[in-house]
Amino acid sequence: MPGLRRIGIDHALALPLFVDDRVLVSFVLNRKGRDFSDRDCELLDVLRAHLAQLYAQARALDAARAAAEALNVILEHGNAAMVRVDAQHALSDATPGALALLVRYGVGTLRAGGALPPAIDRWLASLPREGSPSLHGALSLTRGGDQLLVRALPDPGRPGATVLLLEERLGPGSPARFVTLPLTPREREVMRWLAAGKTDAQIAEILALSVRTVHKHLERIYTKLGVETRTAAVMRALGWTLQ
Repeated sequence: MPGLRRIGIDHALALPLFVDDRVLVSFVLNRKGRDFSDRDCELLDVLRAHLAQLYAQARALDAARAAAEALNVILEHGNAAMVRVDAQHALSDATPGALALLVRYGVGTLRAGGALPPAIDRWLASLPREGSPSLHGALSLTRGGDQLLVRALPDPGRPGATVLLLEERLGPGSPARFVTLPLTPREREVMRWLAAGKTDAQIAEILALSVRTVHKHLERIYTKLGVETRTAAVMRALGWTLQ
């Protein structure tokens, strides 16, 4: 080891704790002068087993923390869904609506035991295996003005398996934002374009209505939402707080 001797190291001994095809975690001990004896190696090998176990437990704890973080995302956003995949990235199971979300965003149809679509599979394979994958960002899929965020975290109960969290973020003009409002279908269409920043004349042209008819729809919308202005109507429809 000429390079090590130049910096005052005569002997080095590696103590690997974790090895896979991407990552090596190891302690490297060095000594000047006397070499490591057989007894030193035996004692370090016993110590290595305990250190490797502690490292595995630390990784499991990181996975549990990532799972807790992901659950918080689900609790904070009622429109989140979940897909579970095995170590080979094949679908294990999914919550209701998760598969429909993926189809809606053009990912493709998934079946139990089937492989993930190439776009998600490539993204998942590119994530670092160490630490919490949820800290490494999300895959973003778009459809119109809407966005689907896909986050990955290890499945604590299954080594090598992964949980994919799907969170849909609707754009201001998304029709899905207005389905729960106490409005008629036509009023929801007017509300959608109002939220998209269109003028009364533009809404009339888009919906093939007269401007007067649009005014009438807006009057009824204001009454049903308990507001007096178009800005307040948009804020109420989008779920924003009225000051």
